[in-house]
Amino acid sequence: MNLEKLQFRFAKTMPEIPHEYVVRTQDNESDYVELFETIVMLGVIETFKGRCYRYWYAGDGYKYWAMTTDIAQSQVINRARVASSRELSTGES
Repeated sequence: MNLEKLQFRFAKTMPEIPHEYVVRTQDNESDYVELFETIVMLGVIETFKGRCYRYWYAGDGYKYWAMTTDIAQSQVINRARVASSRELSTGES
């Protein structure tokens, strides 16, 4: 999977929850599906605003999640920066 090929965009309609997203297209189908499957296989379930999501921590400073668990329905994958342990302890970002 080549995450660099997936063109993530900032979700400007939700500035209070800073994150980026990529829309599934014919051009990125292979990498999109591979990322989706990685999230399903390696992701961990966490709760956000009372709802459970499966997040995959890629080790690149981001966590990734899809809004559905069905690849046939999936059209968007999100990612958000993961605060480092230093940022968490000092409040820096």
